Formats: sequence, C-alpha cells, structure tokens
Amino acid sequence: MNRQCMISCHNRVSIGAGCMFGPGVRIFDNNHKFSKDGGVSCALNTGEIIVGNNCWIASDVILLKGTHIGDNCVIGAGCIIDGAIPPSTIVRQKQHLDYQPIYK
Repeated sequence: MNRQCMISCHNRVSIGAGCMFGPGVRIFDNNHKFSKDGGVSCALNTGEIIVGNNCWIASDVILLKGTHIGDNCVIGAGCIIDGAIPPSTIVRQKQHLDYQPIYK
C-alpha cells in the first residue's frame, strides 16, 4: 500500500499475494442505498472485492463493490473498476482531451 490509500470494508475485501498499490487508491465494497422517493440513506449495499495475486493497482484507482480482478493484472492510473477483469489484463483509461484556443 502506498500513501493516502483507503479501504472501506463492510463485507469482504481480499487482496492476493505480491500486489502493489500506488498512492491514492480507494477501495469501497459498499455504497449508500438510495431511492427516488427517499433519497440517500445511511443503509448500505455491499458486495465483495477480490484482487488476485501479483497485481499492480496504479495511483488514484477506485475499486467498487463487486469487483473481481484476476491474477497478474495492471490497473492503470485513474481507472474506476466495477466488475470482472480477466487474469493477465492491462486496464487503462483512455480519455479524449478537447483543446480549444483562447480568443479573448
């Protein structure tokens, strides 16, 4: 684990052997329940998070409930992961930056 990492565990978080975490990684196996009529409540929905062996979780990654990451994966900086990542996979965020000239 690196600086400013956080684990919020209300169900189960499992981290395999040989994993490395960059700074600012956040792991949440829960979120607040909410509804159209009642808004957000203090009650929680939970699910497990499993990180396989020998994974690199880069800086500022967020792992959400229900995430299962296979062995030998690389999760790139700034990714938000929700779901299954197959073993030996690199996940990276590709975002398009829009550049506009300043006219005034």
